[in-house]
Amino acid sequence: MKKQKIIFILATMVCAIGTGILLKTMIKTEEPQHLGYHDVEEHDIFETGYLDGTLNQGPLNPEFMEYEGEPGRVVKKGADDDQNYGWIPSPDIPEVHETIDVRARAKSALPVKFDLRDPNNDGNFSDALVPPVRSQGSCGACWAFASLGGIESNLLGYYGYFDDFSENNVLHSSGFDWGACGGGNVDMMMAYLSRNTGPVQEESDPYEDRYTGYCDDCTSEKYIDSVVKLPVRSSSSDYAYIKQAVNDYGALYASMYWSTSYFNASDDTYYYSGKNTNHAITIVGWDDTIAVDGAPGTGAFIARNSWGKYWGDGGYFYISYYDNSLGASAIHLQWQPPDGWRRCCTGYQQVFFPGQLAGPEHRQ
Repeated sequence: MKKQKIIFILATMVCAIGTGILLKTMIKTEEPQHLGYHDVEEHDIFETGYLDGTLNQGPLNPEFMEYEGEPGRVVKKGADDDQNYGWIPSPDIPEVHETIDVRARAKSALPVKFDLRDPNNDGNFSDALVPPVRSQGSCGACWAFASLGGIESNLLGYYGYFDDFSENNVLHSSGFDWGACGGGNVDMMMAYLSRNTGPVQEESDPYEDRYTGYCDDCTSEKYIDSVVKLPVRSSSSDYAYIKQAVNDYGALYASMYWSTSYFNASDDTYYYSGKNTNHAITIVGWDDTIAVDGAPGTGAFIARNSWGKYWGDGGYFYISYYDNSLGASAIHLQWQPPDGWRRCCTGYQQVFFPGQLAGPEHRQ
């Protein structure tokens, strides 16, 4: 009886080992791909939706797959520049704007110039709907400054008062493994906002362009109702819908490519004909009359940068409508107000909504 029991145990072990070998043969194990780069030479995931025969949920953005950065590494300065950037491509493939016949209509419907720094266009900047210009310093944090700049501007326009939110908290609490100064994108900001980690007040978690810690138990100051992704531009002449979005909703987060060699410091204008991307800024207006050297036409968007108020035109510059890199990778409205609400300070009257502030105590 004892001998039969031993034979049964051995038979069971042999069956288990055989089953394991069979399963290992049938199921191909994949090593996780490192964020931002890969060494697959064929059947790329962004071309087929498969990686070595393994079904994936969907194709990834080629820019993201080909990005040469590494998680946690500080974004380096450009070879010919003395400023840091911090933009990392999103893994999501952006939707491309479908051009329709709106250019003539937009030309007649919108003013020649619109500037959130002077929304009434009366030369008085006291009613500005933009936050003060800030500096990201040596940290690859353009994405956080561009994102929060849009949120602060749009909340100021709808609620009539200014909130100064913490970029430091975004950088450390985004939940991604690039490292605080290793760069990012607006999708990381959306993840931060959607789980109600923030935004938190700047005074609760002040910005430092190097790692000195952060507030991990700060209370979220606002509940951001929604973030809207605009489709990226279909061509360099496809810019009317961006003007319309700024007019209707306020400041926009936008990607671009920066190199000092394309910047005209004499009039703070910029034009680049390529489609690379390495930086993020906030669009706060436009001016149809600005001529930019090298651009095929007149007109420029007014952009708020994150390199301090002593850079450019008080921290701003003018990027040609026809700059191919502007909005080629990402354009976002950072806060979508409830239906029926409109921005204040349009030149007719100021609109305030007391008791309807989107703070924690007023969430639905």
